[in-house]
Amino acid sequence: MPLKNNTLYVKGLCPKTKCEDLIKLFSKFGEVKSTKVAPLPKNSKKCHGFVEFEEENATKDALIASGSGRLPFSCVPSKS
Repeated sequence: MPLKNNTLYVKGLCPKTKCEDLIKLFSKFGEVKSTKVAPLPKNSKKCHGFVEFEEENATKDALIASGSGRLPFSCVPSKS
């Protein structure tokens, strides 16, 4: 199934997560084009972010890893 874009929405991140952390973690799946960590809502213990890959295959590999429990948080295709 082709993805609309190569961006993943990542949820369940530690509040101290930085963009550099996402690059380091996700670069094992392929070249990371950009990352963003969204601000925490008030009283939230977890944050979320976005990872954009250069290639669709890298996006799919990261989704598979997330679904198999090999990542400590979950990913879904971004709707944007």
